[in-house]
Amino acid sequence: AVRTFYAEMLGQSADFAHIHCVNLVSSTDLIHKRTGYLSTWLCVNPESELMYLIVSNLQRDMKSNNFVEIAAALTASGKLIRNDLMASINTDVTALMSHQSSLVRKKAIICMHSFYRKSEGAIGDQKLFREALCDKDPSVMGASLQLLYDVCLADPAAQIDLLPSFISILKQIIEHRLPRDFDYHRVPAPWLQLKLLKLLGVLIGENRVLAEKYKDILIDTMKRADTGLNIGHALIFEAINTITSIAPIPELIEAAADSIAKFLMSNNANMKYLGVTALSRIVKIDRKYAQEHQQIVMTCLEDPDDTIRRKTLTLLFAMCNENNIEPIIGRLIRFLADTTDEFLRQDLVKNICITAERFSTNGQWYVDTLNKVLDISSEHVPQSTIQGMLKLIAEGEGEDEAVDAELRSYCVETYFVLMESSDKIRPSAIYQIAAWVIGEYGFLTKKISRAMMLDRLCDMVERTADATTKCWIVTAMMKLVAHNGSLPDNVEDVITKLKDSQNVALQQRCYEFLEVAKLPALIKKALPLDGCCEEIEVDKSMAFLDSIVQDALSKGAKPYVRKDVRLGGAKEEAGLKTDAYKTQRVDVVDEEDLNADKFNEEEDLKIIVKDGARRWGAKNLEEEAAVEKAIESVVDAPSGDGHGSSEAHVDPMSDAPRKPTKNEKFLNDIFGEGGGGKKKKVKKST
Repeated sequence: AVRTFYAEMLGQSADFAHIHCVNLVSSTDLIHKRTGYLSTWLCVNPESELMYLIVSNLQRDMKSNNFVEIAAALTASGKLIRNDLMASINTDVTALMSHQSSLVRKKAIICMHSFYRKSEGAIGDQKLFREALCDKDPSVMGASLQLLYDVCLADPAAQIDLLPSFISILKQIIEHRLPRDFDYHRVPAPWLQLKLLKLLGVLIGENRVLAEKYKDILIDTMKRADTGLNIGHALIFEAINTITSIAPIPELIEAAADSIAKFLMSNNANMKYLGVTALSRIVKIDRKYAQEHQQIVMTCLEDPDDTIRRKTLTLLFAMCNENNIEPIIGRLIRFLADTTDEFLRQDLVKNICITAERFSTNGQWYVDTLNKVLDISSEHVPQSTIQGMLKLIAEGEGEDEAVDAELRSYCVETYFVLMESSDKIRPSAIYQIAAWVIGEYGFLTKKISRAMMLDRLCDMVERTADATTKCWIVTAMMKLVAHNGSLPDNVEDVITKLKDSQNVALQQRCYEFLEVAKLPALIKKALPLDGCCEEIEVDKSMAFLDSIVQDALSKGAKPYVRKDVRLGGAKEEAGLKTDAYKTQRVDVVDEEDLNADKFNEEEDLKIIVKDGARRWGAKNLEEEAAVEKAIESVVDAPSGDGHGSSEAHVDPMSDAPRKPTKNEKFLNDIFGEGGGGKKKKVKKST
């Protein structure tokens, strides 16, 4: 069996040795028997026919007088038996629930738990499960808790009557009524307490009456677990999870918040992690508890443990609201500037943009925040966020036009200062936004003249190398020049230089700018002030084309005919066709082609006459007359014996000589004599 282990571990098939593993199960030596069960579990496929022999051995061992052999058989049953063989030994397993040995009863519960999970609840008697909960041995009762937890998860409402029993067991445990053998560092049966707390969370759920009824036992459990030991902290954390999963009770939430504060103020990294995780659960119920620990949480961003920092980021985003959005986002932006992890930066930028947009207090703060994010990590800012900011500037925050105008003026002044000449090269997105804002709303500010704005735009052109960004800047210049009345020399020099660009879009825009600038009235009308949100009236009837249509009809043009009329009255299906095209395969016969009814249908026979080539003009008529004359001459020609025959029959399909038509001459020139033959080779004269 051991050699089989090594062979399988090395990736080599050892099917020939599987029978030896099965035979080892039949050994009378307990060590050999357990080795045989282990080797069978590790090496033999559960679908193998050898499993029938294993079932026979398991049934025999379960009837043994040695409780250790029975325990080994029960342990192996939970691992080895597949679904279709469970029913054959399930009766033997349930019979062992009344065995005198507590070890056997516990192993039987564990085996039944395995069967219940594998069969997804199909195999198992819930009555026996409940009886095991009342077993006099705590180990058997503890094993039944694991099984009943799965049963309660499947249908909590049907198991609600077990809640008093679980509460009674929990009280007995925390009051030290269990033997000392189950204590761990002077904490009574902590593993049973953890499972009972989970069961309470499942069964109480959103029932506020039950939560009020059993709140005292939860508070008492948390107080008794506060021993300063790790196992006590684990119990407190599980109690907090239970409190956050049931109907919110103020007393329970306060007790949980006090315990969380102790976790957060601890110098132990594990305790801080528990505090941050537990606080993230409390925040979902009431954000006010997070505000009390806001400063402590933000200091966790400076913790050297990367796990704590990441968990703190998640908590901070969950804590955000209209009251604390500004300090939290400000701290997150500083953290973004210091981090170098690209994946973390990507997630952080995305969450900052979403949170800032959701809880923004005013437009000016939102614009400033996005400018900082763009300056730090513009490549991770979604394009939809940038468009949303431009939409906010264009449409405003509400109904007050004065506030909207103040926001636009503030943006113009902000971006004018931001684009100040310096050695720092900013991202292209900021240049584009600044160019759009200055060009669209530069007229609103009284602090900056149009000449200063044009000078700043000229500086921006020199500092960016992106052709698309230069197009934005040129468009902004065009809008300012339209209402400036003249084209400044520095702007003309920049445009003249850019018109020789290799980028076609930029080149075209510069040429258009220079030409339109010669017509001040036209450019002013084409680029009105604040025209980005101007409503455009669309004439759906296109009545302005009526004169052109009438003129064309008077000159002999055909009137328009609808498509359904052109198709002979067939109505075309309205709407888009979203059905996928049928896949055509040569090697597969379509089932519709094999339909017998299809062969019985009689199709109308129709003669399809295609339009032939039409001949026009006197020249083509002369060619046809020449061909007919050639045929008549062949008919009237004397026969080979020298005697004429006026009644000779001429086969129209014969190869009689005739004069080629114009098309035949054209084909002969291309393909040579015979139509489609090879071209004649012409020898070059030397």
